[in-house]
Amino acid sequence: MHRLVTTLRDTEALTDGAADGGGATGATRDARGSAGSAGDGPSTRGTAQLGDLVRELEAAGRAAALHTIGEPTPLSPVVDTTLYRVAQEAVTNALKHAGASARVDLRLRFTPEAVELDVADTGVGARAAAVQPRGGSGGLGQQGMRERVAAVGGTLEAGPRSRGGYLVRARVPLVVEEGP
Repeated sequence: MHRLVTTLRDTEALTDGAADGGGATGATRDARGSAGSAGDGPSTRGTAQLGDLVRELEAAGRAAALHTIGEPTPLSPVVDTTLYRVAQEAVTNALKHAGASARVDLRLRFTPEAVELDVADTGVGARAAAVQPRGGSGGLGQQGMRERVAAVGGTLEAGPRSRGGYLVRARVPLVVEEGP
């Protein structure tokens, strides 16, 4: 499990470096400022790789599943990557907080108006957070997810589920209305 969390965090760090022009993939920019090929780094990960994320969970001994609901709609690269990154962070949080026996389910739902990503676990969720000592490894994961989703015109809900466990839901409209 530690290896999986470390891999997820390392991939996130590489992607963050690429987003701000630094990091490993930032070095592929040429003098004109254009990026290298689309396959140069982890920033090319999107919803098509959610199955890989589930397989990594299963390889780490966790029960996990991915369900796609509705007719898949092509997403912009920014929305596609944002949804993957939200899933990645939510899965990392589930690994850290839900408990070893928790199941993690990912749902990618397409409606005519929006695409939604749910990452739900069956673990202890809020109970684990409640017993975490002050100054623990709380981090800024949920705040970062909210900011990413808001940047593409979407919303993020995160919190304990009534039947136990924790749910992260990102909703991004398929058409973002621009101001006048």
